[in-house]
Amino acid sequence: MGLTFGRFARGLAGALVLLGAGAASVSAAVATGSTPAGGAPHAAAARTEPCLTCPDSLRVEDGTPNVSFYGTLSRDGGKVVLDGCAGRLTLEDVMSESVTPLVGRKAWVNGLCTGKGRIAAMGGHALGDSVVDVFVMSLCPFGRALERQMAADLAHADSLPIPAVRVHWIVYAEDGPQGQVYGSRHGEKELLEDVVQMTIREMEPDKFWPYLALRSTSDTTWTALASRVGLGWRTLTEVQKRLAGYVQSRIKPEYLALSLDWPHVDGSPTIFWLGREVPDIAKVPGFGRAQMPKEQCKN
Repeated sequence: MGLTFGRFARGLAGALVLLGAGAASVSAAVATGSTPAGGAPHAAAARTEPCLTCPDSLRVEDGTPNVSFYGTLSRDGGKVVLDGCAGRLTLEDVMSESVTPLVGRKAWVNGLCTGKGRIAAMGGHALGDSVVDVFVMSLCPFGRALERQMAADLAHADSLPIPAVRVHWIVYAEDGPQGQVYGSRHGEKELLEDVVQMTIREMEPDKFWPYLALRSTSDTTWTALASRVGLGWRTLTEVQKRLAGYVQSRIKPEYLALSLDWPHVDGSPTIFWLGREVPDIAKVPGFGRAQMPKEQCKN
């Protein structure tokens, strides 16, 4: 199930439409087809920041129809601007709620060039945050192996300085008869497991990593694992409700965040630390005992 340029371009175009971008902007994005920095997982580009500007940087690489910029966000009058290596870029449109909170900080911004020195910002994330961002497919054996090791390290968080961890689920979008449909590499079963994990993290965060630790070595039902970690009846009821008819609506925000707020990620597991991709979880303080799997699941 390769993640082709066509699938990714259609998915990104759909994300832009969901964010309120016009059809002309979407068509221009796909036609110009430039790329963000940090393409393939574990690439050096995550650490070597290219110096891009508009419109000189518009080109087709890696099948990703957008451009990424590194710099510091600030306000100049009523406009948000980004000061980077190539000078100042003005954010003409901010199409994602994730960008505005980054004002005053160094950030990676994902956008479309709308003219010389101007971009429409679709998303982004902070650089320098002491947070580990883990991108996984919930049923990927390599991602589960890493989660098992991380769970063991997190169990010792009281005695070791371990940073906060955010888990992101890797999904994709395709055009269906009724509009955009979200999927995952390991099928519907994996989408359902994604929703289970999202709900546990939301409602009982203290049970989230214990649940992942059990899931990492077991293919039994989620209800059996829920019983073992002691999930409350409210959480159980909410999970059942979401699985019964709200799977797609729960996956949608995860897909948008993955598509717009991060460089193209499709390998499970992939690790970001301080806002940049790192090849090995052992480089993150507190996770020295965890070993990065040598293989990844790919969309």
